[in-house]
Amino acid sequence: MKTNRTFLHAWDMVIKNKRAYTMLSVTILLSFTFLLSYLMYIDSNYMTEYGRDIYTDGKIIQAMCPHDGDNVSFDLFLESLKDIENTHYYIWETSVVNQNYYVEGMPRFITILPENVWGVHNDIYTRVFRTTDKEFVLEKNQAIVSTEMYKALKKEFGKEKIIIDFPVQTVDEGAHFLKLEVVDGCYASDIGQSNALDSIYISYDTIRDVDYASDNREALIRSDNPQAVIENMRNLSIAGTSTYENKLSSFVQILNKIQLKHIISIVLFIVLGINLYSSFKNALNDRKFEIGVKRAVGASKKNIIKQFLYEGIIVVVLNLLLAAVLTSIIFIIYKIVMLTVFDKTLVVFISRYSIMIFLIVGVSMTVIFSLLFAIQSSKVEIIRHLKSE
Repeated sequence: MKTNRTFLHAWDMVIKNKRAYTMLSVTILLSFTFLLSYLMYIDSNYMTEYGRDIYTDGKIIQAMCPHDGDNVSFDLFLESLKDIENTHYYIWETSVVNQNYYVEGMPRFITILPENVWGVHNDIYTRVFRTTDKEFVLEKNQAIVSTEMYKALKKEFGKEKIIIDFPVQTVDEGAHFLKLEVVDGCYASDIGQSNALDSIYISYDTIRDVDYASDNREALIRSDNPQAVIENMRNLSIAGTSTYENKLSSFVQILNKIQLKHIISIVLFIVLGINLYSSFKNALNDRKFEIGVKRAVGASKKNIIKQFLYEGIIVVVLNLLLAAVLTSIIFIIYKIVMLTVFDKTLVVFISRYSIMIFLIVGVSMTVIFSLLFAIQSSKVEIIRHLKSE
């Protein structure tokens, strides 16, 4: 109860001495806003540059069949995957629409998949999902298009089946029309890409009897042991990419930059300490007469210390919260400017590690300088300051 009264009294004194504490608050607010803004700026740049690698599934590998028509090495590589535990893969191909029959709004590419696959990817980062069904199952003569195109076709066909004639490019550069039933739409998982996918998805059964022109042949692999898959891929000189290697490279880059972040954070800590010490000292000078009066009427050093400790804590904590709000506003404006002026998407982010640094700095400075402020206030020479007034 007594502690509550002391705390409330400290709050009243902060309000009463708002002019002195306002000057102190400006220094504290700017200092902590600068520190938090620096930490958030570094983390946001990390996330914008490396975020896709950090948070993606590190078990996806994409291997590309050589374009020279020699499939021996590629087939050997696929065979080697059978010896790696918990490794799954499938082959997919792309072809193109015959340009003589191309209509505006029609997909330009054809993605040919097995009938039932564990996951469809545009690349190692971008997974493609069906709009209305979890599993990417395609029966013969069925097709999936982008969500936008599916909605447009649904509007045109109404409750009837959506049947389209699709012109596939053949090896002799002719056209073979596939009669396809469009059964669903799909969208890309990567927010950095348009959901309007420029491809139509069909199964191998649909096009098996067509001498279509294959644009490329690739294997999509998911493995719990991506290092072994990549090693086999490199040994057989198979071109490809993997989220595992990109993820590892990004972590190395981030760790190198974190060392610089440590050094700059320490420098900022020292600068903030000097600023806060000077500001608290100036605030104390404005209160020396008040302290002298309290000591003269019987206030103990312990009470003086406790009061000024609470006052220091109140002021610093309030400014820590204000710094967090001000920093958030700054970065919202910064993100809008980057998007509208520079057409660059900035991922605003702060890591738990940076939050921990900010809280450690904030708590330690709150305790150290509030305690220092309180102890110095108890050492005021009563008679000399009362006489000076």
